[in-house]
Amino acid sequence: MEAALTASGLAAEVRVLITEAVAGERQRLAAFIVPTTVFFTVYYFALPVLVGGTVLLSLGLLLCGLSAHVSIAGAMLGGGMLVIAGVLLFSVGEMVASPKSQEYVAAIAQPRQTAMYMGYYFVAMALGNLFAGLLSGWSYSYFGQTLQQPLLMWALYALIAGLTAIALLWFHYWLGRGPMHESMAASVTAADPT
Repeated sequence: MEAALTASGLAAEVRVLITEAVAGERQRLAAFIVPTTVFFTVYYFALPVLVGGTVLLSLGLLLCGLSAHVSIAGAMLGGGMLVIAGVLLFSVGEMVASPKSQEYVAAIAQPRQTAMYMGYYFVAMALGNLFAGLLSGWSYSYFGQTLQQPLLMWALYALIAGLTAIALLWFHYWLGRGPMHESMAASVTAADPT
């Protein structure tokens, strides 16, 4: 009985130490991430930040998939660290790209059609949320449970994010060749913080 009390007391002390260490690391990490994301969202044009954030997001998804593969191999701690790194990378990518998406839509809009463009942007966001829910349920059921290959599920999500970054670049190039190019160039020049 005494050994059990000692073991449970030791486990409680270890739990407290881990909780305090994680809280300290969280504060240090926030002290790095917040100024970094603010720097990128304030001092850079929308398109490179959107594409870069989407690529970071994609890499974070791949790390999450690799963590499941490492965990299956028996290295639970390594898999857990990859999950943490993947979630952090995904979060930074999302925090960098999300504010710039609305800025980009406002920059490409004709001056008298900005509200309509923003409306279409939010419709696209709503449809993205709808299809993300449907895709995540299907892909988890198929890749995670039926095939027992969670890495394929995360690779699919990373592929979608990577294709989105490429599509953004292609759209911007295509848009620059069309009749809206002058309006976009004028609004991007006006939004330049330097």
